[in-house]
Amino acid sequence: MFKVLILLITSAGVGYMLRHKSGLRKALSRTTPITIFILLFMFGLSIGSNESILSNIHKDGVKAWQEASRQQLHVSNLQIRKEG
Repeated sequence: MFKVLILLITSAGVGYMLRHKSGLRKALSRTTPITIFILLFMFGLSIGSNESILSNIHKDGVKAWQEASRQQLHVSNLQIRKEG
């Protein structure tokens, strides 16, 4: 985790120093979505190869749906109270 934090801070510093390079900004704006798609694909491969995640995915999905529903009801109740 410490390595990731150091990498993030270092890359932010380099980006700050190179922020006026328009060619670099154009290249990054084209490659960023591709990099994100690759990371998501790799994340999906990791999840798909993990037996414990796959065996409990239906339980986790139901829990996530329940929590999202509960939060939506809470927000709806707040909006009704605010309007009324």
